[in-house]
Amino acid sequence: MKVKSFIFDTNALVSAFLSPNSTNTTALKLAEDIGEVIFSKETFKEFCNVLLIEKFEKYFSREIRLKIIERVFLRYPQKEPNIIITECRDPKDNMFLSLAVSESVDAVITGDSDLLILNPIREIPILNAKAFLEIYQNL
Repeated sequence: MKVKSFIFDTNALVSAFLSPNSTNTTALKLAEDIGEVIFSKETFKEFCNVLLIEKFEKYFSREIRLKIIERVFLRYPQKEPNIIITECRDPKDNMFLSLAVSESVDAVITGDSDLLILNPIREIPILNAKAFLEIYQNL
């Protein structure tokens, strides 16, 4: 049986780590419980760059943010897309779609309207964290 796999876009993932009581945090924990969260070199690089922006210093020190980056790197499998998707109106979001389609993930979790408007992409649901929880919480 195929392990369920999920992609969290950068903002959803950063939100999950910065706001421990957020819907994104609950969704991330559920995704980890029922399957795996995956990333690519490109999506991981963006996550690192965003998390290390100075404005996040008010939430966590740089050292803690570096530990979060290490945790993500060690905990989540890295996969590389073998398909290039260019359907998103925001080209920087295509990396999530390329990975999703290449890996036939079970869902992409995002709050980004540029991605949500494409739901589903090639039969892969693109969901906000609340919709993800509604679908997967009772499985």
